[in-house]
Amino acid sequence: MREWFFAMRKGINKKNRDRLLSIAMASAIVFSGWTSVRAGAEAQITPVLNTLSNYSVTDLGLTPGKNESELNLTWYTPRNPGTAIVQIAEKSKMNGNEFPSDKAMTFNGKASDSVPDFSTNKVTVTNLKGSTEYVYRVGDGTDEHWSTVYEYTTRNAEDYRIMLVGDPQIGASGNATTDTSGWEDTLTKAVEKFPDYSFIMSAGDQVNTSTSEKEYTGFFKPDALRNLPLAPVVGNHDNSVNYKYHFNQPNESADFGVTNAGGDYYYTYGDTLFMVLNTNNMSGASHAAFMKEAVAKNPNARWKMVTFHHSIYSAASHSTETAIVNLRAALFPTIDELGIDMVLMGHDHSYVRTYNMLADQAQKDQIVDEKGRVLNPKGTSYITANSASGSKYYTLKTTPEIYSEVRSQLRVPTFSNIHVTPNSIEVSTYRTDTMEEVDTYTIVKDKTAPTYTLEANGSAFADGTVYQDDQNVKFKLNVKDEISGVVSQSLTLDGKPYQNESGVDLAGKLGVHTLRILAVDKAGNTLEKTLRFKVETSIPSMQSLHDRYTALGDVNGPLSKQLKNSLDQADHQLNKGSKETAAKHMQDFLKHINNKPMQGNISKSVKDVLTGDAEALINLWLGK
Repeated sequence: MREWFFAMRKGINKKNRDRLLSIAMASAIVFSGWTSVRAGAEAQITPVLNTLSNYSVTDLGLTPGKNESELNLTWYTPRNPGTAIVQIAEKSKMNGNEFPSDKAMTFNGKASDSVPDFSTNKVTVTNLKGSTEYVYRVGDGTDEHWSTVYEYTTRNAEDYRIMLVGDPQIGASGNATTDTSGWEDTLTKAVEKFPDYSFIMSAGDQVNTSTSEKEYTGFFKPDALRNLPLAPVVGNHDNSVNYKYHFNQPNESADFGVTNAGGDYYYTYGDTLFMVLNTNNMSGASHAAFMKEAVAKNPNARWKMVTFHHSIYSAASHSTETAIVNLRAALFPTIDELGIDMVLMGHDHSYVRTYNMLADQAQKDQIVDEKGRVLNPKGTSYITANSASGSKYYTLKTTPEIYSEVRSQLRVPTFSNIHVTPNSIEVSTYRTDTMEEVDTYTIVKDKTAPTYTLEANGSAFADGTVYQDDQNVKFKLNVKDEISGVVSQSLTLDGKPYQNESGVDLAGKLGVHTLRILAVDKAGNTLEKTLRFKVETSIPSMQSLHDRYTALGDVNGPLSKQLKNSLDQADHQLNKGSKETAAKHMQDFLKHINNKPMQGNISKSVKDVLTGDAEALINLWLGK
């Protein structure tokens, strides 16, 4: 009997174990209404008046909620528990080993009949905070029926990891105990290597016989499944109502992909949309409609992933079956149309990573950086996961497929670590006997141009800056691209190449000047920026230039003193507010500089600079 099996399972409450062995199923159950209690509320739980003395919690599992702030839970109890309750609190509120019930949030769910003598209990937890450690327990609200206290940690939804597993198929080897051990070993090792997983994605076939509760008990045995949500896929070996009893799927469709195990569903995590298809329903039109609807409801999703069981690009015995070929033809047009980034599958008990595929053709012409990452990939990457338990493997076809970039049959359980960031998805696959990485692949989305900083004389340059013409300016351009890296960068000044940090003497360069920045990143994004600065002159600037040229010997003899006196007089008159008189002294400045007997006392280049400055100031003061 199932009761006996559960009683023997490790983890059953001791008090209830003896009861399960000696007490038959139940009696009349009287229950009252429930109210959700939030942390800090004064309301107390009013427990169900339940005479179910053999209450016990088995096959407890978590699935993702609609988004990262939700969590779905499912567990079995003996028939008619009355109701399903989850209490969850921040771990920091724990007092030793005592669950902080007065600081917990309480959520109602529903208990309904499942297999004979048992009920399935389903609850959704909401309003979870990111990057927070929680503790939770499940039950029917009566003190003696609470489960063990378990831990659950939310993660950063912008930078997170997913564990991908394929076909645990407990019981496929003919020995469910052995298969369960292999499944436990894989999850344990995966979590040890990557302890910060957000959740697990299974590519289907959780069990070998869809109605075998013994196999489901083996599937749920790993402790990791009390701490990590698992997003399941209905495999061909799962396709019965028992699957629905064990999983609480978010946003499940009642219209698309429906079989007696349920329909297609979707959820989001951060800016990623995950769509899960029940391909036991082979209607491509149904799945296409579902995917289009899910994408329309989540228009801002940066990443889009699809998971289903029946791999449409695999390498073993299922790969050439008519049903698989037809399913491929039915699905890939919509996958292409919606710009799906990655498709994750199982079923063929071997590992395949395709080239990026578009219109059913391998897209081998991709931009690849020095790290081997594919930048702004064309098409969709399809990955078929091998068995995560070792319960069954299929031999690869002799001739490699034109779509397979990597194909392998290690005959060792494997799992894949999927690392998602705002700009990349990295999939690395490991064999569990040695924990060696056997494949890795990264796609990068870089739709943004490089960024830049431009300094002038050590300070940030501002567009439209005005300089005096006695200044010397050094520009320093720095271009960055954090995602894919910079291929090239250049800076031109008035259309001519500018060497970074070389000095520019502004004397003789009155007027507006143009700086143009051009940079390209490895993904092909281009930065083009045009900036301007203006050079002006003034009496102080001319005095500074006069002193410089005199010191250099470019102005000498009596001419130097004559020019200085004219500048001083003009400055004096300007300070008095007499622009016209200042202009007359500047005209005297020009007479001195053009005096033929003095031409030997000034170089031509300096004469041109000072003449230009003087004329500019005269025009300014006289309003010309």
